Order: sequence, then C-alpha cells, then structure tokens
Amino acid sequence: VVYCLLNAAKIELAQRHASEAIEYANAAVEAARDADLKSLEFQCFEIKALAHKQQNDFESALEAFEEFHRLEKEVRDDAANRKMRVFNAQREAERLRGEAKLEQLRNVELMQALEALEQANQAKTTLLVELEEKSSELELLVLQDPLTRLYNRRHLGVTMFFLALVHAGLATFQFHALGKVNPIVSVLTAYRA
Repeated sequence: VVYCLLNAAKIELAQRHASEAIEYANAAVEAARDADLKSLEFQCFEIKALAHKQQNDFESALEAFEEFHRLEKEVRDDAANRKMRVFNAQREAERLRGEAKLEQLRNVELMQALEALEQANQAKTTLLVELEEKSSELELLVLQDPLTRLYNRRHLGVTMFFLALVHAGLATFQFHALGKVNPIVSVLTAYRA
C-alpha cells in the first residue's frame, strides 16, 4: 500500500499536480507509520517538500525537508547500527572460532604429551623389570661361582656367621637360662665355685 501511494504521489508530482501529490504523500506517511517503514516514510516527506516547493509554499517545504532529513538520518543511523552489530557478531564469532581452534590444538598437544608420557612410563616399567632381573642375577653371581654354580666363600662366611649366632643363642639359653641369675648377667660374670 505504501509503495502504491508513494508512486502515485511521484506521478502527480511529475505531472505538476502538487496538491494531489501532497495528499498521496500524506496518506503514504500514515501507511508507512502504521507499518513502521521509516525508509519509505522519509521518501514521502521528500515528495511533500518538492510538492510544497512547486506551490511556492517554502515554509511548508522547509518543514518537510527537515522531517525528510531527520528521518533519513534515523534510517541511516539504524542501518549503521545494524551493520555494526552484525560486524561485532561476526568478529565475536571469528574470535570464538579461533579460540575453539586453539583449544583443539591444545587438546591435540595434550593428547600427544599424554601418549609420550604413557610410552615413557611403559619404558620405565620395562627398565625396572630388567633392572630387577639383572639385580637378582648379580646377587646370584656374588653368592655362586658362575662356572660351577656352587656357593662361594662369601656365602659360606655369611652362612657360618648366622649358624654361629644361632649356636651362641642356644648355648646361652641351655647353660644360663635355667639358673637363678639373669642369663645376660650370668654370661658377663665369672664362674664361682
């Protein structure tokens, strides 16, 4: 409806029927306000201004031109604000995409580091098992002759020490524990007849 009224006003203005152009422009303004179409509303005021100028009503033409410029500025400001919001939304989306990509790269790096740590841990476990095997082999080599696999002098000395210690304990118990004197005191004191 607004387009039809606006085009009718333009046709009347072109045919130099200023009063009919003003009537159509006023009707178009009302329809544009009802539909909240400021981009068409300011065009209606431009036609009104030109029609008033044709009638040599310069005061009304000035008022219409001022309203035309005010509405045109609002429309341009709204468009600029919309573009700015779209630009900011795009910039924010791009920033979020970049952060997501960075986070994805960090996750990949962390997964690679985790795999490397797991491999290192597995290698450490393998080395510990090998070390324990080598340690038991060395222990056997210290105690046994590698050629004959018989126990050597060191093992014999350690074994004899423990046997002597057990023998001393048993002898002390047998000869001193059954008396009236404490066994330790009995060992440390001289024999009295």
